[in-house]
Amino acid sequence: MIIEMDHWPKDKRSMTIKWRFRELQARQNISNLQISKTLRISTTTVSSWRQSDDLPRLSGERLDQICRILKCSIHDLIYED
Repeated sequence: MIIEMDHWPKDKRSMTIKWRFRELQARQNISNLQISKTLRISTTTVSSWRQSDDLPRLSGERLDQICRILKCSIHDLIYED
């Protein structure tokens, strides 16, 4: 099913899901290298996550793994803007 944006309420069209990855990573003092090794991904990927406040497209499982590494809940990590 395709939903056209014109049918969404105007206040929901510009809603963006953000995340506090950079802030939580700094708070836990965890390096990009540590995260990349734990998740078995490149440091470039972790670096790109750190540079953006917009939530990247990630699976629920990956978000859960990130929360465990950062010792936070999903509610601590993501929010709507």
